[in-house]
Amino acid sequence: MPSQYNPSGEPALSKSNLRSKMRVVRKQFSADYRQDQSQMIARHLAPLLVSLPAQSIGMYLATALEVNLDPLIEICHQRGRKIYLPHLEDHQTPFHRFFSWESLESGPLDLRHPPKTAPAITTAALDVIILPGLAFDRLGNRLGHGGGWYDKALDVKGSHVNKPLLIGVCFDEQFVDAVPCETFDVRMDIVVTPYQLSIINEQ
Repeated sequence: MPSQYNPSGEPALSKSNLRSKMRVVRKQFSADYRQDQSQMIARHLAPLLVSLPAQSIGMYLATALEVNLDPLIEICHQRGRKIYLPHLEDHQTPFHRFFSWESLESGPLDLRHPPKTAPAITTAALDVIILPGLAFDRLGNRLGHGGGWYDKALDVKGSHVNKPLLIGVCFDEQFVDAVPCETFDVRMDIVVTPYQLSIINEQ
């Protein structure tokens, strides 16, 4: 069901067209710009995470074009929070424990991830998950790359254990009027950009 939030009145883009547009937008950012904007996002997130009673936090290791949260991972790790990162080759327990930067391995798509022998966890057992996207909107809709990894990993329907707090992060240029969504797409509870912190769903 498509998102109805589109104050601009312009025709909504399809998922494929919006992906193409956002990929062009991201490539225009310089490395310095990405670093500066990523640091601003981390500064929003650090006090938020400290204020939450969250012990197990799912994060991610960025590609060159994504919001880089490595410093935030280090801060949370040093403060005793358990950090879990995506392991693309494990579909049963898709998040594996982070212990050190030296222990990371290179996985599919040249993404770093913890070794498969690291303790793993189900998505429903995490307290918070922070994830990237090509675009987000003010209803919490997220546009991914189209592979469906996060859609499958975040599908915790029927779980009586926990529903993680979902926090999407992106650059302001990727925070759009409307993201096309379908019934299987998972909405964020909070979206954080360098200049905005939007709470969509109160938990």
